[in-house]
Amino acid sequence: MMGYGKSCLINEVVHTNPVLKYFDHHVFWINLGDCHSKENVYQPMWRLYTAASSVTENKTSHCHVDIERLKDSLIRLFMDEKLQNSLVILDDACSEDVLTYFDIRCKTVITTQNRNILRNEDADFVAVNFGFSLEESLDLFKTSLKISTDLPVLAEEVHHICQGHPMLIALIGSYLNENSDMAKGSGNDLWVYIKTMLRRGNYRCE
Repeated sequence: MMGYGKSCLINEVVHTNPVLKYFDHHVFWINLGDCHSKENVYQPMWRLYTAASSVTENKTSHCHVDIERLKDSLIRLFMDEKLQNSLVILDDACSEDVLTYFDIRCKTVITTQNRNILRNEDADFVAVNFGFSLEESLDLFKTSLKISTDLPVLAEEVHHICQGHPMLIALIGSYLNENSDMAKGSGNDLWVYIKTMLRRGNYRCE
């Protein structure tokens, strides 16, 4: 599901000390959001290869011209003792064909909006399809406004309109932070404006 914070969740987890230590502090993040077919898989593969080779003694100064050879080189590279415990994160994957070129026999986390592109029967699936609770949304709004007092009922209505969608709640929080002085001095006017914009489909409240 789009916008439910899969990438943010993984980013938070992998940057904790116990997790980094578990993977020997070698975590490689490759964004595949713009990689829809074999024709544009080369660049992200090469980025992974250059990043990983910098950890080992296998320094490289030339590009592989063939993606099959590059895949074989990645497989050999991640067999290196220094990379055996490393983690590769393939973020926002959208093509089954593209993923086949990253099947390089290493620990891998994949985020995607389409579970059907994942065919590996040994994979563990974790669905992230739940939003913020009312309390979590209101806490974020308060933090954005730098207040601890109760918010108007309209803030609860904003949460319900968004259905707790993390991306929308975060956008509203950012807007509140930028307009915190207005929010504190305009009563309910700002919340009415936010509600109106949301109902019009203007999720950035511009």
